[in-house]
Amino acid sequence: MKIIFDEIRKEISRLLKRNAWIKWVCLAIGILILGVLIKAIFFPAIPKGDIGGKDSDTWQQMADLNDGEITTVDFNISDLDSVINMFFMSANRMDDDMMTSVMTPEMIASDFSERNETGELDKIFALYEEAMTRLSRNGTIDKIEVVGGNKMMGGKQRVRINIYYSALDTPVNIVFIVKKETDQLSISDYTGETENEEQVKYKQYYIDTSIWDMIDAIESEVE
Repeated sequence: MKIIFDEIRKEISRLLKRNAWIKWVCLAIGILILGVLIKAIFFPAIPKGDIGGKDSDTWQQMADLNDGEITTVDFNISDLDSVINMFFMSANRMDDDMMTSVMTPEMIASDFSERNETGELDKIFALYEEAMTRLSRNGTIDKIEVVGGNKMMGGKQRVRINIYYSALDTPVNIVFIVKKETDQLSISDYTGETENEEQVKYKQYYIDTSIWDMIDAIESEVE
């Protein structure tokens, strides 16, 4: 058996020496396979499917919260779908506090504070309102669907979604970046006169693309 394998190896070696192009083709195929494996292992695709909409439990909970029927809505900030859902749902319901809670501080500053040269709060809130109105197209988002995307370097993920608006016959497709960061929460445990501070780390996803870039992408596709 060893003799047979040695003969096969020698024959392949002679073939490669006589035909240099075969060597380059094999090298190219090897590099291609390696690239596919690296992407699959380190930059895998993200799950696809519907993640929220006006008929979903989460959006209905938000409606009940605004109506005073419940006091809290359960969101998992460490879950990619939940944060994306939270971002677009808050725009649909004109809730600027919730929307900005899932945006990176850098995006909040560049999208709102830095666009307002005077720094007046009423003008910043006017920008919030404009952004949510245009992003949701006057609160007409029916459904959000993840249709593609992949992990990137630095804890970021590229996400492609379809946004279904009630006034449009076809969904609008946009791409944006979501970033995962590790935050720290201080928890104090009081026992008698002793205070024990405990730092708890947790991961949260944040929208890391300008909301105005999303709006431009939506409006350019609609128009």
